Amino acid sequence: MLKSNPKESRAIITAAKILSLRSTYFNNAFVYICRNLIHSKIFENGLCMSTNKECKNNPLTQHMMDMYWVPFAKSIVDSILCVGLVPFRYKKVDSSYVPYVPEAGTYEIHIVTDKEGFVRYEFFSNDKPIDINKPTPNAFVLSGFGYNPERNGQLNSTISCLYPIIRFNSDLHDFAIMAEKLRSNPPIIMQKKQEAATEQEEGLHYDAYIDSDAVKLNSHNQFQRDKQDIERLRNQHRLFLAAIEGRDPMRTSNQDTALKNMVPLPSQYSVGTVLAPNARTDFVSIQRLNQETICAMIGVPRSMIINDSVTRADIQGSHDVFRQTLIHWKKNIANILTKVYHVIYEEYEVSRLAKKSKKRKRNNLDLFVKDSMTRIEIPTVPYVSNDELRSLYLQGIISWKYYGEYMLRNASLPLDILKSKEEWSKDDRKEFMGVALKPPDSEGATKALPMAQQGSSSSSK
Repeated sequence: MLKSNPKESRAIITAAKILSLRSTYFNNAFVYICRNLIHSKIFENGLCMSTNKECKNNPLTQHMMDMYWVPFAKSIVDSILCVGLVPFRYKKVDSSYVPYVPEAGTYEIHIVTDKEGFVRYEFFSNDKPIDINKPTPNAFVLSGFGYNPERNGQLNSTISCLYPIIRFNSDLHDFAIMAEKLRSNPPIIMQKKQEAATEQEEGLHYDAYIDSDAVKLNSHNQFQRDKQDIERLRNQHRLFLAAIEGRDPMRTSNQDTALKNMVPLPSQYSVGTVLAPNARTDFVSIQRLNQETICAMIGVPRSMIINDSVTRADIQGSHDVFRQTLIHWKKNIANILTKVYHVIYEEYEVSRLAKKSKKRKRNNLDLFVKDSMTRIEIPTVPYVSNDELRSLYLQGIISWKYYGEYMLRNASLPLDILKSKEEWSKDDRKEFMGVALKPPDSEGATKALPMAQQGSSSSSK
């Protein structure tokens, strides 16, 4: 921690730390699967702008949101999972301002705590020498998502909590590969044979002293062969020639490696123990436990990704857990995008609200500003089945417009194909629900029977 001011303490989240967490986040396969699943479900319908009908000529168009703001929203998810904060900058593209999250490794974040315990975050770019008294202009750091780091710089993000587990899993994979390499080419231990005092061996010891002048005179220095030894030598020659000429099923590999694999041993040594590592019997269970921990931290049920004999598919429980995860992300991302919009387009929003508030009373001004502020929203996707939507529509709880939109969103279809005219009348919906109707009256209209008359008519039948 640094003390730039006697009344303040400063901690630094370095660029190397951010880059390390991002690398862990993108290089772990299971984390990446969970990340892609969250991205696909949150942004399956893009972004939309919630504003008053009187708002016209807004500089932020739908095309700009689809081209630049949706990737920015996805980067928000990645930044919160990795660091717990959202650093962003903006630049001008085609007369409009576009926000973006800078690349990891190009910036660092300072955590400044004053004497009253208030914490603020400052953004410093690495493109020039850092002056702690001058943060990078037009750069902001958003916080308050439940993952704020400690004042000493210790991170509380999801990936920082999962880092020991991911690191252990990666090391376990590396060690398993090393064990397989040793098992395929194991080291061989040589041992020296027991020798009798009177035994005479054919061959020469590597460490024996040879007196060349006494070779002819000393019979112990001469080779002694009998008939059995000659047969063994000829048999070895036949095997060797067969390997060289390729007269066996694996002749191709033997032709290339026969000479390389033949290593002569001293006559007093023999092949002993072969060292081969034992495979872990709990490797699969450890992998499963790590996967369950990752899914629990990110909020994605493991049964949505892998359904094996151990994971019992609890459809309702998995649905509820994943729904709460998506609701949490949608709420936070919508708030962040709205804050960024107000930072970038502050002048436009102020002038627009000033024109509309001239005829408003002072006591209604707060409510007017709250209702008139522009918000960027993620389109609502109903987490209910089509049968439940149909029941809500037939009971008159939701209109035809919302019923059609939610049905199309459930099917991931564009909203442009929705028919604007409702095909069913009120009586048709009652008939679908099983409500009994009165016979046509003199004017040809049909009406639903009261509930008491429906009961009496059914009992009389």
